[in-house]
Amino acid sequence: MPSRAVKRQKIESGAVFLSKHNAFADWANDERDIYINGVKPAYLKGRGMGLVTSRKVCKSDELITVRPHSMIQPDPELFESSAKISPQAKLAFTLMSMDLAEDPLYRCCSSVWPDRKDFEGSLFWYDVGEDSKNEPWWEKLPPVVKAAASRLLDDFHRDIEALRDMKTALSDSVKSATFIYYWTIANTRSFAWKPNGQKEGTMVMCPFLDYMNHCPSETGCTVKVNNSGFTLIANRDYNINEEILATYGAHSNDKLLVHYGFTVPDSSDDSISLDAIIMPHLTRSQKQDLEAVGYLGNYSLTPDTNELCFRTQVALRARCLTSNEWEFFMNSGDDIATDQDADVRRDLAVFIQQAATTRATNEKALQEVKNNLPDSADEKRACFELILQRCDQIESALTQFCGINPPLQ
Repeated sequence: MPSRAVKRQKIESGAVFLSKHNAFADWANDERDIYINGVKPAYLKGRGMGLVTSRKVCKSDELITVRPHSMIQPDPELFESSAKISPQAKLAFTLMSMDLAEDPLYRCCSSVWPDRKDFEGSLFWYDVGEDSKNEPWWEKLPPVVKAAASRLLDDFHRDIEALRDMKTALSDSVKSATFIYYWTIANTRSFAWKPNGQKEGTMVMCPFLDYMNHCPSETGCTVKVNNSGFTLIANRDYNINEEILATYGAHSNDKLLVHYGFTVPDSSDDSISLDAIIMPHLTRSQKQDLEAVGYLGNYSLTPDTNELCFRTQVALRARCLTSNEWEFFMNSGDDIATDQDADVRRDLAVFIQQAATTRATNEKALQEVKNNLPDSADEKRACFELILQRCDQIESALTQFCGINPPLQ
């Protein structure tokens, strides 16, 4: 099961800590009209907060329902209708506004959210802000992790600029160093909601429902979404004190690491990016051909099944087939002559081994950064442990692939 680092909380004493969350559950049920049936918040050792059953639960039982009036939704009065602001930025800006106004709803909900230190200990990009890409270790990250983090930070800075462009007293007060907290809360704990007939969707906070932790797709409870809100439905029978999980989406561990600050070992949803391994072995002409048919980049290996995505198979065949043979494979998924599957898999194994030194050098550099951190840098050390954990997952999957598909000697 995943270690959801972004949900880690500072533990006061066990009794005081849990009483705060139990009180929040009572408040959510009594004051916010959130339906709670057979589940409760719990501290899961080494994993942070989550949901567990408080009694036996039957398959198809409705466990939590959060209706529209119980959600925290973006405040439309804060934005001009013509303002081009992302749904996440609207929600984050609303949270900031509520906090500054000392809104009671915000105070209650935020009392059980992660604080800034929690994010600093799970999201490696959180405290480096605009200077993140200038950090010496940034270039040593696995390429797909670096790309995902770069895109996330680009989204953040674009949202900041869009809010400042509104030229209101509140938007003028938006500062990267403080707004990143509200933006990260929205990114890690919100839900996408688009009622029927509504032109645009929105991001909303669903108090209490956001206690649930992530699991791979098709392995946890169902979250039903409609005009009436969100309902969590049991996928099977549960005994008392079993954890309740639901999927945040079919995400690879790279995305989970960057967006949420955890990975799921042996996840069926995980994929290993192969772009940095394959692209150097494609000629300029081959890249042009792949781009022309929409198959340039986004190559991956599924470690759970040891299968290559179709895009990868097309790219590897671009190196060894005639144009007619290659086109036939793209259109049919079959080789017109001799089956090339074993050959292209062995080719990939060679490329993987040739890039092994670079991967090992980069991982060693990241390990040295972690080892050289001062004793007081516990949060940053935890971040590097997560990054190194992902490096090990990637290397393990690639090693397994090469073991099954050994290159010809």
